[in-house]
Amino acid sequence: MWLATFRDLGDDADIVKARGLYQGTLAQYRWAPVFDLPWLAQTLGPRFRPELDRFFADNLFNMTNQPDIHTPYLFAWAGDKAATERVVRRYITQSVPHRYVNSGVRPQPWVGHSFALSPQGFADGMDDDAGTMSAWYVWAMLGLYPITPGDPRFVVTTPMGRNIRINGTALADLPVRSMQQETGQ
Repeated sequence: MWLATFRDLGDDADIVKARGLYQGTLAQYRWAPVFDLPWLAQTLGPRFRPELDRFFADNLFNMTNQPDIHTPYLFAWAGDKAATERVVRRYITQSVPHRYVNSGVRPQPWVGHSFALSPQGFADGMDDDAGTMSAWYVWAMLGLYPITPGDPRFVVTTPMGRNIRINGTALADLPVRSMQQETGQ
């Protein structure tokens, strides 16, 4: 199904709900097979990195919903931790243009922080879905990301806080199994 639908994107790649998708675009759901990232990278071959770069350069990433929230971590998974850190820090610390709402592409992007210390706390239109986006923020602050659900390994980046402790244990002292360690990246 992925090969027929997502390998080569067409004119409907940036249409929310195209071809029956829910709250996302073909460009966003394209990166979803996190259960077999080696297959995804092999299938796209030399196109993997340039197309991932273009996904962010063309502002196709939707920080306000879940279909593609893992995509910043694909850079680190593929061996470029610095690229992941740049994207994640941008969405944590800067005002960015948010093009999407669950029902479509906005006529004009809403520009603001994805996460803010305020009563709303999220970008306009963000769908927290029982804490998913809040969890993304916490993982980003920890410098860890569980890119493959059910797999006890993490993509490891630089934590965004100092003296992070989890249940009284310093983050640096936790036994974290990283995907980079196991793949040699």
